[in-house]
Amino acid sequence: MKKIEIEVLVRKVRKEKHMTILQLSEATGISKSHISDIERGKKMPTLYVICLLAEGLMVDVKKLFDYNITEI
Repeated sequence: MKKIEIEVLVRKVRKEKHMTILQLSEATGISKSHISDIERGKKMPTLYVICLLAEGLMVDVKKLFDYNITEI
């Protein structure tokens, strides 16, 4: 099984929802630069931030941990 990192999952779900980083930032209160850093693997989000991202993406937080990715 391939290791999937949170930044890949956040970006994938955001793109599936057709959201920009700006829209996700506005939905979560997390700065655009922080979200960008998370998606590029420059920062590791805390559990609290992951929960905010899941809420902003309108998905269960579990989806950001066990998302079924067929192709990355």
